[in-house]
Amino acid sequence: MVETFQTHGSGILIAPEDTTKVSALKSGVIIFAGNDRKTGKTIVVQHADNSLSTYGYLSSIDVHVYQSVQAQEHLGVFEPKTNMENLYFAIEKDNKPIDPVQVIQVDDRP
Repeated sequence: MVETFQTHGSGILIAPEDTTKVSALKSGVIIFAGNDRKTGKTIVVQHADNSLSTYGYLSSIDVHVYQSVQAQEHLGVFEPKTNMENLYFAIEKDNKPIDPVQVIQVDDRP
């Protein structure tokens, strides 16, 4: 992790060293899969508890809007490049951002 929730304010930035397959945190429905002005190629999954998980700065998107996904199902790919070295990940519940570190294990906290 290269930028914490406390620093970023809405999510975290992760710096995978190699090409990484990005998977769903938990099951849900894709409500956005496309280009976002802030986070480039982005996927947003809505979960049964109405929380949202967002995956941004992806290299490729392998799902489509309204597609149901299961936990750990492949969503897309992140390839570190000079102009895009970090993967964005955020969780939102009740319109409020949640620190992803409270939900998932992230190695190498800064």
